Amino acid sequence: MDAISRIETIESKIEQIEERFSPPEQAQGSFQQILSGYTQPLQPSGLPQVGIGMGKGIAGFKEIIQQAGKKYGVDPNLIAAVIHQESGGDPKVTSSAGAMGLMQLMPATAKSLGVNNPFDPQQNVFAGTRYLRQLLDEFKGNVSLALAAYNAGPNAVKQYGGIPPYRQTQNYVRDIMSMYRSAKVSTKV
Repeated sequence: MDAISRIETIESKIEQIEERFSPPEQAQGSFQQILSGYTQPLQPSGLPQVGIGMGKGIAGFKEIIQQAGKKYGVDPNLIAAVIHQESGGDPKVTSSAGAMGLMQLMPATAKSLGVNNPFDPQQNVFAGTRYLRQLLDEFKGNVSLALAAYNAGPNAVKQYGGIPPYRQTQNYVRDIMSMYRSAKVSTKV
């Protein structure tokens, strides 16, 4: 086998690995599609109304999301998109890095925000939203930079002067912004 054939074989293997570990196609689409029909039209309050039903993604946490959004001045659609991306709505999940709960708070972050039980949905969503608000303030309302900082840390965003060149962070920001934009359009008054 010559060098060119070996390179082509390696490239083919890399493509197979990338396909295997890329997000599934159904994870793409509008925010409403991702929530699998668990959303309802905008209510007069101006907040999105997520359908009821515990154990079905974020649907069971609609009140907490709305309350946290109102308290910290963060669009509930953005909170819902972060929760969907971070945990899929599973309040008991722990990542391999040690992040916990709906908004995947790292232990040090949870502690700094006064969280006693990161698996308690209310504590987790309020703390995660508070942290997101701090990042939005730090990055002058730039949602993409705040999301990048939520994922990779604010120091990484500052170090690179924008979204860090980490594939995972870039995909994270892209996916949440796509869900968020779709939600803003679909719930527009």
